[in-house]
Amino acid sequence: MRVFISYTAEDLKGHADVVQDVLRRLEWIAIDHRDWAPDGRPSVGTCERKIKSCDIVVLMIAHRYGWVPPRDQGGDDETSITWMEYKWARELGKPVVPYIVDEKARWPADLYEIRTNPGIGPRLEAFKVELRKGSVGFFTEDSGSLLAKLQDGLNAAAQLVGGIGANGNVPAGAVSSRSGNSVRPAKLPYRCDRIPQASLLRFAVKQHVQTGVRRPLICMVHGRSDEAHQPFVERVENDTVTSAPAGSDYQFCYLSKTQPAQSESFATQIRRELAEKLLRDECEDDLSLVKRLQERQIPMRVFCTVPLRLSECGGRAAQILHGIHHYWQEFPDLPPSLLIVCIVCFKFDEPEAGMLDRMGRMFGRRSITTQAVNTLAALEVVGREDPRAPLYVLPKLISVGAADIDRWLTEARDSLARYVTDVEIKAVLGRHQRAPMDTVISFLEGLIRT
Repeated sequence: MRVFISYTAEDLKGHADVVQDVLRRLEWIAIDHRDWAPDGRPSVGTCERKIKSCDIVVLMIAHRYGWVPPRDQGGDDETSITWMEYKWARELGKPVVPYIVDEKARWPADLYEIRTNPGIGPRLEAFKVELRKGSVGFFTEDSGSLLAKLQDGLNAAAQLVGGIGANGNVPAGAVSSRSGNSVRPAKLPYRCDRIPQASLLRFAVKQHVQTGVRRPLICMVHGRSDEAHQPFVERVENDTVTSAPAGSDYQFCYLSKTQPAQSESFATQIRRELAEKLLRDECEDDLSLVKRLQERQIPMRVFCTVPLRLSECGGRAAQILHGIHHYWQEFPDLPPSLLIVCIVCFKFDEPEAGMLDRMGRMFGRRSITTQAVNTLAALEVVGREDPRAPLYVLPKLISVGAADIDRWLTEARDSLARYVTDVEIKAVLGRHQRAPMDTVISFLEGLIRT
């Protein structure tokens, strides 16, 4: 699929980067005006030709109306180039995936065009009103906010574009491949793909580096205990961070302890494990650890993972999560050549089967899992704005069930169902009729190869 990204560059470059990253992982083609080579031709005509050549348009609008082409350059002195791109797409029947900034977002004051051009307000609002006549998505100042529904919107748009399957029909919920007659089902791969988590982690690291903050960064991954957290982190190591800019070497350090012992402080335990894994030695304090990491010329980015299992926290989940955050808050400033990213893998056990927990719920007490989820939400609110230890809570890892696989097979029945039996599906899912995403991904990849 060829996807045209329509936006105002002054304020939405980071958001366009997110769209490009998702398209890259889908192996689709992004058409972004930042990538165009100068050819001396009028830009309005170039934009129109690009719209004609694309399959889908992703449109983003915040608080800038954008460039208004004059009449001598193909415009009308009133309509912005972004609005013109939207109108061309509609006239040509191209699917548009529109996003508007959430009015509650904390947007930088200098990016409100109305401050320098008060007369632009009515036209900008008229554009948004036209977009709201259809179904629109919303984003915030955080470019990662696009990830929750972006691929859903792209898949829905791709279905409108359509494609021909092996039997000459367009399968429901399928996206036609541009090579031959093969059909790639759309729904279950979205459920299985960890794009939202991996992309948000990647962009959190990228933005952290760009801001020049010499502090550690915390990213929290959470989900059921059977969600294969470790394979996800390994995928991050093997794929996500390798797409970082050249020259930014990295090293992963997997910490083994599930939680700090009650007799030890977080600082003592995490420092000891970092020193053992990275330096093969001990350090008396965090300042010494940073100094020796710099002396040993450890790669620029060090990713350490801290596994936590709710059932082993003994009712201390909130204390432990806050303790980890507090440890990194007190960590000394890092040299410009070093960045430490702490990935906390927090595993829930659902449903909770403990007798005391069941009795507590009968009397209105919140479950341990609910308390842990609330703690994560509260930490994210505080952590996003914390200059001493920025913290991001990634989207929850979600299981794949028998109904998901059956729905996926139904949508691709003509091309894939004959290779799969109920016995095979049960073997993948096990007796609980659920399986971690990575297990299902491996099964599907083997199926597709067959």
